[in-house]
Amino acid sequence: MSSEKSQESSGNLSLFSYPDFRTLWFSGLFVNLAAAAFPVALAIAVLDAGGKAGTLGLILAARLASSVSFSLFAGVLTDRLSRKKVMFWADFLRGILSMVIVFSTDAPLWFFGVILFVMGAGEAFIFPASGAILPSILPEDKLPMGNAFRSISIRLTAIVGPGVGGALIALAGSKVTFLVLGILYFVGSILILPIKENREGETPHNSGSMIHEIREGIRLVKSIPWIAACLLGVSVPLMLIIGIESVFLPIISRREFGSDRVFAFSLIAFAVGATITALIGSKYKTNRPGLVSNLSWMFFIAIPISMAFPFAPWFVILCYFIAGAATEPYGIHWPSAIQREVPREFQGRVFSLDYLVSLGLIPIGMAMAAPVASIVGETEYFLFAAVVHVVCIAITLSIPGVWELKNPPKSSQSEQDLR
Repeated sequence: MSSEKSQESSGNLSLFSYPDFRTLWFSGLFVNLAAAAFPVALAIAVLDAGGKAGTLGLILAARLASSVSFSLFAGVLTDRLSRKKVMFWADFLRGILSMVIVFSTDAPLWFFGVILFVMGAGEAFIFPASGAILPSILPEDKLPMGNAFRSISIRLTAIVGPGVGGALIALAGSKVTFLVLGILYFVGSILILPIKENREGETPHNSGSMIHEIREGIRLVKSIPWIAACLLGVSVPLMLIIGIESVFLPIISRREFGSDRVFAFSLIAFAVGATITALIGSKYKTNRPGLVSNLSWMFFIAIPISMAFPFAPWFVILCYFIAGAATEPYGIHWPSAIQREVPREFQGRVFSLDYLVSLGLIPIGMAMAAPVASIVGETEYFLFAAVVHVVCIAITLSIPGVWELKNPPKSSQSEQDLR
């Protein structure tokens, strides 16, 4: 009865009336803006230092490789420690690294690779900690809206951030740019300190070895079919489609339309589409969030279709808008389901596995995109990726619990264990 009353009272409150969430959201604005501007500023700095495209690719790849490598370790520490403190130190570290670049703009190129590798390690901690902290500062009925507004923050800064990074480099130079980005990271990290986490209801954490706790997280994911199915159902299409997009969108933009404008406007359209559906999704409730998310996610095939048939700039840009809009139901309902259904003391590890599976296969997709397309043909490969995407969704929706993103009743779960 008391939980019903608390949910009823929380339903009358706006999301930003919760001071800890308000603090977290504004902290995220500063940090996400810096994170979106940083790659553009670094790319320009590396090229100005004499780096070539291949060198730049290796330096940027160091960031992703580090994030993937440290993700499981980050999940364990996120469950062991205060999520607020994990986020503070990860963001503060990124601020320090930005400041290091201020005094190292003339350093050898390998130094930038080291900086990006360490920064990627910091980012590996942000994803699980920012997902796992929400249930400790918001009531359960506010989690979908909280995840929606967290996504909106990321999408808005993804639109503005690259322009900010490029403009700062052009107007003020590398040193001032990385100084500003460092300040943004520091402000975001300091803002998060007043947050008060409510960790009531969590089972006391018996700290064993890192490997043991990682295995515990993997075992939990494998024991919940809908989580494992959704992870695999999203990761394979991401590997193929993001791999294709990363390699071929800039090529097609220049080859078919003679400039980089379609490339740039397509990415902006994607972020705009995602922001719009995140705003809509923050107010929309459904009893079958997994069904809605997967049916929406199906329209992500607009990306390979746009590159298979790039007959006009407006068509490619429109397809990217549709693809962006298709992502956000998953972006809202998926983390909300983990926060609701997974025991809190495991959420850091589950979110870190999500991060690992989602990002870990993308470099493979990038590496195989050009060679496979040269063998089978670009159009054929793009359409193949679209078909695989639809098949993965169909398989995912056939798994029990996916439609509702909900664990089966304990009685049926125990029956399955007895078998």
